[in-house]
Amino acid sequence: KSQNMKMMSSSSSLDLSRDKNAGVNTRLDTLDGDLETSKVSSRSAVSSVLAGYIAGSASLVVGHPLDSLKVLKQTGTYRSYGTGCASAASIINPTNNSPSSSTVPTKLKSAAGPRGGGPIAIQIRTKNTVSLPAHTQTIRNLYAGISIPLFSIGAIQALNFAFFDTARRALYTNFSFARSESNDSAISNFPSQSDDYRNKDTLASVTIASFVAGGFVSLFSSPILVIKTKQQVMLWNSKTAIRETLRNAGSWRGFYMGMGSHVFCDSVGRACYYPTYEMLKRHIVSSKSMEGSVPYELGLVERMFCAGIGGMTCW
Repeated sequence: KSQNMKMMSSSSSLDLSRDKNAGVNTRLDTLDGDLETSKVSSRSAVSSVLAGYIAGSASLVVGHPLDSLKVLKQTGTYRSYGTGCASAASIINPTNNSPSSSTVPTKLKSAAGPRGGGPIAIQIRTKNTVSLPAHTQTIRNLYAGISIPLFSIGAIQALNFAFFDTARRALYTNFSFARSESNDSAISNFPSQSDDYRNKDTLASVTIASFVAGGFVSLFSSPILVIKTKQQVMLWNSKTAIRETLRNAGSWRGFYMGMGSHVFCDSVGRACYYPTYEMLKRHIVSSKSMEGSVPYELGLVERMFCAGIGGMTCW
């Protein structure tokens, strides 16, 4: 009996040891999985930042000259008042035909700086462009103000996508209206994974998430836009634009001039862009996928088409 009891005790000890080892192995496996997930998340975050920076930089290089023309026309840079906007040639190569301070209409003169005594943009622009040396009167003028957006675009884009993605996931997890009830095989056949919300959430959820993300990001992008616009109009360098903004406004609030319009533009604009983009993507996938087959994978040209239509809707 004593030997049997010893054997039973030894067997129980072995079982307990095995259970402990199994528990330790399970915890180690879980820890390994968490570490692997953390590594994947880190790589994904870095990839998002790099992708946002490269895409944003390419967009700036191509679109900034056109944005400069738009800003100059919006701020009233005219060759001769009453005859329409300045041509691209007159902006790239300004001449002494530009209006002097004495030819600026009274209404424009009254639109002086915040303190009422500063020069308006058209007067400073005219003075600066006329005094430019001939060899600097090139298309490079249209790239005025690109430096700060070029360096910050990666962070802004990464912040936008991170906030948008987080809001979208939270809506999908916590609210039933954000989960699509569609039985469309082209969408419902996606593998059930942690990123289901990217394929199975509703357009209403995408709209809300993009609206909130746009409003949040505008808090950071508004100062950049103010500095960029002043550089484009006045041909200042970034240091001068920052200094004059602080001097004229008397505080950091000068970097948030026109904040209401900017928030509206970013929030409503993104709330138009992202749902349009997602709707077109899903429509193409739905129309090209067959019942029971692997979901259709969108190509680069198709994604560019969806993004282009979304961008036009946003504007």
